[in-house]
Amino acid sequence: MIIIYNIALLILYFFSFILKPFFPKFKEREKNVNSSLQSLNKLDHTRKKTWFHAASVGEFEQAKPIIETLKSKFPDLQIICSFFSPSAYRTQAKYEYADATFYLPLDLPTNSKFVINKIKPNAVVFVRYELWANYLFLLKKYNVPTFLVNATAPNQNFFNKMLFMKKFYKFVFSLFHTIFVVNSDHSHYFKQLDVKPDVQILPDTRFDRIVQKVETAKSKPIISHSSFSDKFIFVAGSIWEKDFEIIANALIKYNSNNSNKITSILVPHEPHETFLQTIETVFPNSIRLSKLLSEPQTIQSGGVVLVDSIGKLLMLYSNAYFAYVGGAFGVGVHSLTEPAGYGIPIACGPNCFNSPDAKPMLDCNALSIIRNSDEFHRLITELTNNQTLHKIRSEASRNYVYSKVGSSDKFVEFLSQFLQ
Repeated sequence: MIIIYNIALLILYFFSFILKPFFPKFKEREKNVNSSLQSLNKLDHTRKKTWFHAASVGEFEQAKPIIETLKSKFPDLQIICSFFSPSAYRTQAKYEYADATFYLPLDLPTNSKFVINKIKPNAVVFVRYELWANYLFLLKKYNVPTFLVNATAPNQNFFNKMLFMKKFYKFVFSLFHTIFVVNSDHSHYFKQLDVKPDVQILPDTRFDRIVQKVETAKSKPIISHSSFSDKFIFVAGSIWEKDFEIIANALIKYNSNNSNKITSILVPHEPHETFLQTIETVFPNSIRLSKLLSEPQTIQSGGVVLVDSIGKLLMLYSNAYFAYVGGAFGVGVHSLTEPAGYGIPIACGPNCFNSPDAKPMLDCNALSIIRNSDEFHRLITELTNNQTLHKIRSEASRNYVYSKVGSSDKFVEFLSQFLQ
């Protein structure tokens, strides 16, 4: 199987390098791989080492609570972190708990041998989707215990259901020592696949990270709570044009007919100037966050704060009485669990089941699906007029997140036996 995989990989890489000039992120990555490997030269091979690999920023956020718990228990342990995406490496290259960070070279036999021999890890942790067959094959050969955390079954599309892909998945998943899946549904997939490693259920460690960030944001909000004159603060996160259209019509209708108005914080998924100006056309009295932070002032009743930068959404949810998560009128909803950590009611559009949290949050009344502006207007009217309903949905959101906290501690306890 590994021979067939490498032949296919060489063909894929040949075409990827031809097309590299047309993919700036891949070009940036390959340009900096070799220089990033220099960080491995400073490792102390007299000390124990654990290597974490995460493809992107989101996956690495799931690794952080494990790393930080591990470092607190084993202060002398060296932590090595590798990434695939440029955004992850750029933002995390100086992560304070890492002794070395680097781009993981492409999954070729020569690369895997070089990296593994350079690190000489005592344990390796791959996060969520990462399946680097040559690295896993060699780690298995060297008897290095390797774990997959926050694992989920591959998307069950036509391609992944084909016989050769099932065989490949069985082969590559069987190279792990233990696989930790996020729930019983995903555990069922791995057991049906008949993989060799032990498969254990452990809730997603991202819940630990969300709670860490929520507690920080509550104590240090980006916008002071005293800046608002209204009680009802609405945060719309990661919104696209269709989300905005539905939200705007409902907010205008609500604020026109109620004395207790809603103040909104609107956070575009990508704050392009064209989109920002579209929002300002609809809400001419809105204020951009950059201006509000440089010139603090009280936000007028029924006002709109327009967020014109990235990276602040999670902390802005700390101001919210209720929230809307965008993307579900397009390719799929963005993170539902981030606002849920604050214990507030949440709404989104109908195309939300790309998120593993959507169904359980619907089932426990933490999430509402809206399909048009009238439905959203009805929902915000209910939440502002019915305090009991707001409390029930708020508690459901908080319980959904906080009931899953603690996975990082449990995984570190399991991992400890390999680091003694």
